[in-house]
Amino acid sequence: MSSAPRSSAAEEAAEPAGNIWAWWLAILLALYYALSVVDRVIVVHMVDLIKRDLSITDFQLSLVFGPAFGITYAVFSYPWGWAADRFQRRWIMFLAVAAWSLATVGTGFARSFEELVAWRVLLGVAEAAIAPTALSMLADRLPADRLATALGIYNTGPKTGATLAYVLAGLAIAWATTIAAGDTPFFGGRKTWQLVMFMIGAPGMVMAFLIWTVKEPSRRGSQVTQATVVGADATFLAFLRANARLVIPFVAAFSLAGAAALALTTWTPAFIVRTYGWSPIQYGPWMGAVSAVGGFSVVIKGAVVDWIYSRGHRDAAMQFYTWLLFLFLPLGGLSFFAPNPYVFFVCFLFLSAIAVSGFLYAMASIHLFTPQQFRGQMLGLLMVVYPLVSSLFGPTLTAGLTDFVFQDQAKLGWSLAIVTTGCMAATLILLRYVLRLLARTARNDIKGDIEGDAKTAIEVVSSPGRVV
Repeated sequence: MSSAPRSSAAEEAAEPAGNIWAWWLAILLALYYALSVVDRVIVVHMVDLIKRDLSITDFQLSLVFGPAFGITYAVFSYPWGWAADRFQRRWIMFLAVAAWSLATVGTGFARSFEELVAWRVLLGVAEAAIAPTALSMLADRLPADRLATALGIYNTGPKTGATLAYVLAGLAIAWATTIAAGDTPFFGGRKTWQLVMFMIGAPGMVMAFLIWTVKEPSRRGSQVTQATVVGADATFLAFLRANARLVIPFVAAFSLAGAAALALTTWTPAFIVRTYGWSPIQYGPWMGAVSAVGGFSVVIKGAVVDWIYSRGHRDAAMQFYTWLLFLFLPLGGLSFFAPNPYVFFVCFLFLSAIAVSGFLYAMASIHLFTPQQFRGQMLGLLMVVYPLVSSLFGPTLTAGLTDFVFQDQAKLGWSLAIVTTGCMAATLILLRYVLRLLARTARNDIKGDIEGDAKTAIEVVSSPGRVV
């Protein structure tokens, strides 16, 4: 893997910013994102099968779904962001897709809780590459007034992946059950959930090669005016110190939103099974339809954000997201007490459309206040904190409440309601604080001085009530 050369001004000017190949890049990255989500969440549809075969508890499974994956994801997010700022990003994406597909297949070989954890760790290492690499590529390939739409396409990945997981889970389990009961060479005699992991993981090893259908985007100069680095010797640490009052609540807010999203993704299938008695083959089509509608809404929301941005409101992404959060809170408190699954599916449509797409707004906002040379590292930093917080306050806290506080698996809905509404309420408060801070910063013309070896200055400026 060679260092990515800096493009000249002439090359940047010659490269088309929004042609069909730019949109193909967004679609391909969305496809990879969807693949990563399928590989990550397919196991949640087989909770009871895995528990039975490996003799483990809800809490142990939450450690597999949460910290085993999340902590590893966090640890490797910043290194991947650092690499995305310096190396050929197509190579990074190719290696990552191939590696997480291998980890998914490998999960099918797990014979114990410890082996299951080990394969999820490898999955976390590989999947940590996708977000910083994708943002770096899209930000260099699209103009600022089209970036939110491109990110909206990219962020259909989680919903598309969840849709595929819901639809494929029931079909794959049924097929795998038939194979496991037969004498098929190699596959015969293996557990149903293990065969499902083989079937889901293998296609990704071929799909990894699709990244070579796109060009490596030329690295563009910064389009950022919210935080301007003066001096070529500025460091990322210096940038963070000067903008700590903005960065800390921003990262905390979206990390807590991630916790709510991960809790929904991880435990909703088990909630449906335990509360309404539906199997994956029954709830799969319904949840697939819900996820498909939610995924389509991400593109629409990205276009709305771009429209608001084009009207001069540079803080469009955060403002729009806080409006959605006001809708989430009452729904989050009531959805898990729906009298039947059909009412729940309607409520869940709105919950998942708001929660799972939250990272779209984080990515769009990072681009607005982070200089180009730090963009991958900034997203890498977010992806260090994001999975740590989301794994601890999402699936693990939900399982902890169920197992240790309520001590009743039938109370999973109570746990989900508490965790999702609590995390989203905190997200709303923090983001409104960030928006107020930006407005106050503009009025007071606050300047941050960088100390140490960098000896540069970072000035935070904006027009009143807007992020510039």
